[in-house]
Amino acid sequence: MAALAMVEITETRLARLESDVAHLKTDMADVKVDIREIRKELGGLRDEMHTEIGGLREQMHTEIAGLREQMHTEIGGLRGEMHTEIGGLRGEMHTEIGGLRGEMRTEISGLRGEMRTDRIELREEMRKGFAELQKELAENSNAEVS
Repeated sequence: MAALAMVEITETRLARLESDVAHLKTDMADVKVDIREIRKELGGLRDEMHTEIGGLREQMHTEIAGLREQMHTEIGGLRGEMHTEIGGLRGEMHTEIGGLRGEMRTEISGLRGEMRTDRIELREEMRKGFAELQKELAENSNAEVS
């Protein structure tokens, strides 16, 4: 009897183990199904992510191109302003130089006039001096002759 009881206990345990194994197999099949579903979802998410990143990349390229064009436009405008400013400064310099040139010509002309006057006065003084010298020489030679 003890052997019979032992066989019954063993059969009961065996039945429980078989039931547990069946449940484990079912659980494993469910886990495999869940893993497949998760993989499908991950694949879809990966595709979505690639699509979204591609769209963001395109958007970034578009924005960069727009910024580049804005920079070129702004730099071109600044370049135009700079050329205008330089042209204005150039005109002011030419006007200032032209005014100084006129002043210098007037000053030089005045100096030439003064030099001419001084030369004429000097010649006149030299003529008078030579005339006096000739007169004295003539008087001295007349006095010696007499």
